[in-house]
Amino acid sequence: MTISKRWNFPRYLASVALLLGSLLAIGCSKPAEQAAAAPEAPVAVETITVSSEPVRREVEIIGTLAGDQEVTVSSKVSGSVKAVRADLGDNVAAGQVLIEIDPTEYELAVARQRAALQEVLAQLGIQNAGTAAPKIPELTETSIVRRAAAEAADARANFERAKALKADGVLSQASYDSAEARERTGQANYSAALETARNLVARVDNLRAQLGIAEQNLADTKVAAPFAGT
Repeated sequence: MTISKRWNFPRYLASVALLLGSLLAIGCSKPAEQAAAAPEAPVAVETITVSSEPVRREVEIIGTLAGDQEVTVSSKVSGSVKAVRADLGDNVAAGQVLIEIDPTEYELAVARQRAALQEVLAQLGIQNAGTAAPKIPELTETSIVRRAAAEAADARANFERAKALKADGVLSQASYDSAEARERTGQANYSAALETARNLVARVDNLRAQLGIAEQNLADTKVAAPFAGT
């Protein structure tokens, strides 16, 4: 007869697990106690002062730059270019001359208008006016009207004397008629002088305007920069 003992496998596994747990607890208890007993090592600490600084950001882009102000500069008058004072890409100041047009023709036009103006002013009795704008006197104070007024007054006086002599019977009818005709002519000449002076004053205004245009054209021969730029 064979007698065999039955093996309890689950109870065996539980005993092995309990044994391993006891061994691990014994092995770990000693290092933990040593770590708790050892003092902590000092830690090096570095301090800095906090301050604000601007952050520079750089962005690379591709494009075309456009000015805040832009203008196309051209000459107001025609003519040949005498000189070019600035080139492409140059920095220029406001009012700086960029191009010069040959001013010869425009200088002659200014001289011609000034001469014509001086001639008319001379007819009005205004001398040595120069290039300034002299004050035009009243029509009755112009030389042409003063001369006509003097001649008319003389003719009027002669006619008054002729009337007196005619009344006394010492002057012929022909002489009287001649004195009367001269008096009428003098008055007509005076009225014509006033009209002539009025036309001359109007011509002075016209010539002054033409002179102003000629001087402006002369100034426009220099093309300047309207503002500072490139």
